[in-house]
Amino acid sequence: MRYLVVFFVCLAVSCSRGDREKESQDYFKKEIDSRMAKLKELKFADSLQVDILEVHTEVDRFLLLSKDIENLDVSINLSRKYFDELSQKFNFKRTDFTDINKTMTLEEIANALKGNELNFYNQVLFKYKGAEGAMFTAQ
Repeated sequence: MRYLVVFFVCLAVSCSRGDREKESQDYFKKEIDSRMAKLKELKFADSLQVDILEVHTEVDRFLLLSKDIENLDVSINLSRKYFDELSQKFNFKRTDFTDINKTMTLEEIANALKGNELNFYNQVLFKYKGAEGAMFTAQ
């Protein structure tokens, strides 16, 4: 009987942890999608020179690379280089982006990369739209 209770407790704990991870990923997906939609509007309306689809594709590529332990170093190096280049190209502070490292779990790496992508979109909105962009990113 005790084993049965312990089994159900372990099952409940493992299920709840997966829900938090899924909630985190869902949050980033929703926020990134809304920023991408706003940036697409700006691209058609203004002279915005940001290829948001390319940024999104690169971040997804880094995520895929980081899932394989053999490619983790490549993912770390490429993502650092990529966000260095983005920060220089758009004159953003590099310290606003989180670097990934080997000691992070896959969830932490995914959150850091998606957080960097979201941060980049927020900074672009703020830079090109000023107060209006700041209000959108605060929603």
